[in-house]
Amino acid sequence: MKVVVVHALVVLGLLAAACAPAQPAQEAKPAAGAAPPAAAPAAPAPAAKPAAEKPAVPAQPAKPAAEKPAQPAAKKVQLTSGWEVDEALLQAAKREGKVAYWGSLREPEVKEIAKAFQDLTGITVESTRLSAGPQFTRISKEREAKLYTVDVVQHGGLGFWKLHKERKYVIPYMPEGAKKYDARYRDKDGYFLAFYIQANSLGYNSKLITGADVPKSYKDLADPKYKDKVATSHPKHSGTGGELVIQLSELYGWSYYEKLKQNKLFIVRSQFELNPMATSGERPISLGVVDSSFLDDKAAGKPVDIVYAEDANSISWVASGVAADAPHPNAAKLFQEWLHSVAAQNKLTAWRYLVPHPDATYPAGRPPLSAIKNPMTLTADEVEKKLEPAQERFTDLFGGG
Repeated sequence: MKVVVVHALVVLGLLAAACAPAQPAQEAKPAAGAAPPAAAPAAPAPAAKPAAEKPAVPAQPAKPAAEKPAQPAAKKVQLTSGWEVDEALLQAAKREGKVAYWGSLREPEVKEIAKAFQDLTGITVESTRLSAGPQFTRISKEREAKLYTVDVVQHGGLGFWKLHKERKYVIPYMPEGAKKYDARYRDKDGYFLAFYIQANSLGYNSKLITGADVPKSYKDLADPKYKDKVATSHPKHSGTGGELVIQLSELYGWSYYEKLKQNKLFIVRSQFELNPMATSGERPISLGVVDSSFLDDKAAGKPVDIVYAEDANSISWVASGVAADAPHPNAAKLFQEWLHSVAAQNKLTAWRYLVPHPDATYPAGRPPLSAIKNPMTLTADEVEKKLEPAQERFTDLFGGG
């Protein structure tokens, strides 16, 4: 029994040895002092694989800039034939409820322009009639005192308007109607725009001055036969009257005014004061009238008429602008829109004024601007430079101011 067991164990041991993994042969150690065996050559490095090329991406076409949606046109409201306004401006002006307007037209005309606006819009108009000089003096004093009572100013004298702009008494604002004006009749930056245009002509009483006695040029008035017969406006009060003094003193020299002084030239403040003097015969000849006002008086049956001079004619324009720091800023802009609308411009032509709006119509008997020969005009820069010296020289001769 023991023999069998032993024999079995031997068989199992042989089987286990046969199944075990073979062990690697141990390298023989070199003998001491023997050269080390040569190193096996290094295996060559595998060649680098070229980077895989990415297929080229075709260029994408640039996307067009996204178009901004068109802004809807401002809604317009037609208040009368010849005047269409922006509804938002109209509503804003109505909320303010009032506008203050200083004008240099004749008193009834200032009131009529104001009333027509008030009737059309329901906005109260506080109107004041002032000539150019008094307007400029008043607004200057108000600014010094930090008072702001006026919304829209309207008067002649380009020199005054240059100062309005420089002193920031007015702001740039371009009403729709004025966009049609010839560039000569608006400030290039939009601070002031021609409200109307006038020829500063010769006016006379057609019953008292007749035939050969009717003057044919400004220069004729220096003749002694016109002594005690001629009146004119003062250049410190009348803006367009100031321009006339600049032009005539340059055309004829100051000796011309010295001769007028010898003829007892009578001085009034505003050009519009010349009308009743000529009509009454107190001074039957007027130097430098607002031609439209004499034509309007003539059409009304008054004994007056005008002469456009043979040698030269003074042409000037009367402007309007929106006051800076206006107490009613939206109503101020709306009123400026009104002044330069066809509707308001046609009111002026009905009074025989020349106007800048190309769509205005004229009554029969009103000579167009093109019919006035040899016009003399001044730029705002020229007026600013020359007005004060002319005013002072005139005042030295005739006093006043």
